[in-house]
Amino acid sequence: MTRFVQVATQRIEKKRRELLEPIQAQRQEVLTALEDSYRKVQSAQAVVTGHLASVRKVREMQTEALAEAGLEDLPQRVSSATARVSGGVDDLVERGRDIEGKTEDIVARIQELDSAMDSAKKKITGTD
Repeated sequence: MTRFVQVATQRIEKKRRELLEPIQAQRQEVLTALEDSYRKVQSAQAVVTGHLASVRKVREMQTEALAEAGLEDLPQRVSSATARVSGGVDDLVERGRDIEGKTEDIVARIQELDSAMDSAKKKITGTD
């Protein structure tokens, strides 16, 4: 009986190892991929942080230069002017659409008149 228990235990352990090895290998692959992804995220975060710091420094230098030139309000003025121009462009586009619609109506009416004139000519001349 002892021999049976030993053989059964060995077979069970062997089967257990066979079943666990792929799972453990896959677990290790997932952990490695996760660590790699984490390193990439950290690297990207460092790049973004550096870029933001650079942008902040440029903005500070721009503000200083504008202040020295007496143009502190230039960014606000440019922004306001841009908004006004954008509004004007929107109005022009809308007017253009209105004109386009009216033009299509006029073309349709001209075609109707041409057709009516052709029909009248045929009736007058007696050709059909």
